[in-house]
Amino acid sequence: MHTFDFRNTIVPFSLLDLRQHFKEMRPGDSLEVLWSDPSSVDDLLRVLPAGCVEIASKGEVLDPSGVGIRVELIKTRMEPLSFQRR
Repeated sequence: MHTFDFRNTIVPFSLLDLRQHFKEMRPGDSLEVLWSDPSSVDDLLRVLPAGCVEIASKGEVLDPSGVGIRVELIKTRMEPLSFQRR
């Protein structure tokens, strides 16, 4: 399992990083994400393909700056291919 520690980072850049890593994962692979802001989890689920990800666990973590959130995600299937219209 790969861990992304995005506590005290700029969220949009973190989401792009995570999205790229998720594309390279295989079904059944999991990753752990640590955030300072619990609302970032909603943003994360908006950028990942619906139906391809499952939240395996979610909880709080303590760190020097306060309470953060920990989320474990599992890739459930490959992303559907995008078709471009001509």
